[in-house]
Amino acid sequence: MRLIVLLVAFLISFNSFAAESQRQLYTRAESALKNGNLKHFRQMQKQLDDYPLAPYLEMKAMQRRFRIKNIKHYQKFIQRYPNTPIASNMKGWLRRHLAKTHQWDLIVKYFKNSKNTEYQCIYLNARLKRKEDPNTIWPDVIPLWITPESLPKQCDPVLAAWKKANQLTDQLLWQRLTASLINSEYALAEYLVKDQPTEARKAISSWVKLFRSPHRINKKRLPQALDSEISLALQDALYKKVIKRTKLDKLPLQLDMLQEKSTIEWTGLPKASRAVALKLALAGEPAADVWLKRSLAQKADPVIQEWYLRWLIGQQDWNTLVDVLAELPESISQTTQWRYWHARALEANGADLTANAIYKEIAKTRNYYGLMASWQLDQPVAVRTENIEQDPQLLQQLSQLPFVERAKEFFLLGQVNKARLEWNAGVRQLPDDQAVDAAQLAISWGWYDRAIFSMRLPGAKDYSDQLDLRFPLAWREPVKQQSIRYELPPALIYAIARLESDFMSDARSPVGAYGLMQLLPGTAKQVARGYAIPLSNRRDLLNPQTNIRLGSAYLHRLSEKFSQNYPLAIAAYNAGPNRVRRWLPDSPMAPDVWIETIPYKETRNYVQNSLIYTAIYQQHLGGQLDPRKMLTTIQPLPQIAKLP
Repeated sequence: MRLIVLLVAFLISFNSFAAESQRQLYTRAESALKNGNLKHFRQMQKQLDDYPLAPYLEMKAMQRRFRIKNIKHYQKFIQRYPNTPIASNMKGWLRRHLAKTHQWDLIVKYFKNSKNTEYQCIYLNARLKRKEDPNTIWPDVIPLWITPESLPKQCDPVLAAWKKANQLTDQLLWQRLTASLINSEYALAEYLVKDQPTEARKAISSWVKLFRSPHRINKKRLPQALDSEISLALQDALYKKVIKRTKLDKLPLQLDMLQEKSTIEWTGLPKASRAVALKLALAGEPAADVWLKRSLAQKADPVIQEWYLRWLIGQQDWNTLVDVLAELPESISQTTQWRYWHARALEANGADLTANAIYKEIAKTRNYYGLMASWQLDQPVAVRTENIEQDPQLLQQLSQLPFVERAKEFFLLGQVNKARLEWNAGVRQLPDDQAVDAAQLAISWGWYDRAIFSMRLPGAKDYSDQLDLRFPLAWREPVKQQSIRYELPPALIYAIARLESDFMSDARSPVGAYGLMQLLPGTAKQVARGYAIPLSNRRDLLNPQTNIRLGSAYLHRLSEKFSQNYPLAIAAYNAGPNRVRRWLPDSPMAPDVWIETIPYKETRNYVQNSLIYTAIYQQHLGGQLDPRKMLTTIQPLPQIAKLP
């Protein structure tokens, strides 16, 4: 693998990528255009005619001033770069300017079949402006109308025309009201009825109050709705909110009260019983056994079935687990997951030989349960890997493709988001067998996240054993330093970074986590203060070295707090330490049992993936993980260090 990387680096040094001087010239040309210095821009643009990013300069020059008479030039530009970010950018820009200048005929041409709600409304309004038959337009308004959130202002003209044509029926009004209440869009619900008769406003206001404070239902009657179908939909949604907010010990009584309150037959009772069963099971309440069985008796439900099995595992009721697994269809019972737990149950019942035979089969698979089976047998983990020799000539040809050259230039200019857009769009269009070559090329640049992205494409599915590409050893020196500093397995640091960000150093999550190891600013600040790590601002978290140090320090802190128990520390890294404290058992529990019964699916998967990823990285680094260090008994709360 190292030889291939060196060969690729050697070849790239002789290919057609632009020199640093061209990159500097490109940056100056962008600045000149932005500042309106067109003379200098044109001069520099000519010098960059063969530069990979020249199309972007052309696009920006064309977008500087919109001229409808030049519409064919915009169309030809889009056609010249099909299925590229350049074309998408130009299409979006063109749509916005067509809408501003009311070019109705062109809007109909360019906005048709758009999935963007704003564009859909502009398109329908353009059709009205063109005097098309309204009866062919109104059916397309209905899906927009029943959207359960506020619509963009571009929808106002077409909705006004639709209402003026008396297309808004009571049924459609209540449909959207129902959707908005179910989705907690209470302000929208109140807005929708402001022009309705007093009786309708009162009814909706009553529904809104109940949805805002669901437990009012215990003292109030259900309001009226348009018809029984809508009443039932609102009732079911409201009851679901009530159950979600009810304390565990009050759930059965609350369910009985809701049934009494129903003004019409409560067809949602089985779903409510299911919700109660799951809530009790997730909390590990003894009553879960009865409620899970009741739900299963009402209807075959794979989620309830899975949680009943987990409940039995948590209770360590091995005899019942064996019996239940024997009754399941093979499509469930013969999965790696349930074969593992069948073996665990047999082992607990003294059938060691049969259990070991199952473990040996499972241990051949490269997943969490294969890892657990290997550790049960005290044998090396089966992390099969292979490295297929790449063709240097093929890699050179790949590096000269226009999208690769554009991605490379943006990457070198530090415009990584644009580089990713180019890479993602281009690599998806490669022949299937070239996805793995693209991954190798990205590795040679040190662009680890795009290597992982490329290996996830359908074309790479036959190369799943190329673990060097799927699990690259990124940022080796910082990881090594911090693993020594904080006495952590380097393979574990790699696993967390791989899970959190795919080694995307500039990653930002929807909840505000930053960088390789996805740290929240507040957490990072606390860790930095506690470990005397320099941290000036949030942008520092996008520095790989800083992020790895802070993430490793946080992992060390969690490990210390949870008595060096890695599954607990890993779970706390994902879900927070206080949640993990709530999930601790009342008595000592086997680590695999605790992991299987983690209430949050995301965290359960996170812990399982962290362990198998750690095993993979340990093989990369040489050697095997010691299960006695990685998996220790889960102790009850009093024996775990108290967290701040």
